[in-house]
Amino acid sequence: MRYPVFVCDDDQTQINDIVKMIGKAEEIISDEHAVAFDVASVTTFSEAKTYLKKNVYTGGIYLLDIELGQEVGQNNGFDLAELIKSQDKRAQIIFITTHADLSLISFERRLGPVDYIVKPRNKEDYDRFKQRLVATLEISISNIENFDYTEKLTFHYKVGRQVRNIDIDDIIYI
Repeated sequence: MRYPVFVCDDDQTQINDIVKMIGKAEEIISDEHAVAFDVASVTTFSEAKTYLKKNVYTGGIYLLDIELGQEVGQNNGFDLAELIKSQDKRAQIIFITTHADLSLISFERRLGPVDYIVKPRNKEDYDRFKQRLVATLEISISNIENFDYTEKLTFHYKVGRQVRNIDIDDIIYI
């Protein structure tokens, strides 16, 4: 199965490394079932915003850096994740950053990332980073597949502003 993967980092070298790791992850994950990643990347918040408005994904995997330029508080990876979540309800957000101390913000803003991975600083960290990225991509794929399965087995209806979901097995008569 093919999965769209979107990478946004302000450092092109980091993007190149991540894309190589995604390629290796594709090979590793494909041992169990055929997986292919369609990777797109950008280096700025504005490029990301423009790209995502033109290319709307459903069930995409998004690898985002937190700090996307000089301004830490504006147009960062958290803002981008909010934009992504608003247009892709099955989005699998993975933050990849050097800022380990900012992880709590993703919970405060209710972004629900799959993982928050700190970028490697040395060779030993780099190997762990690769393993963690592969495992996180596997989890993301599983989440997307399970979302599809759950969505198919649920009947949705709206009463006023409330959306109600009922398990198909619980419906006797409509």
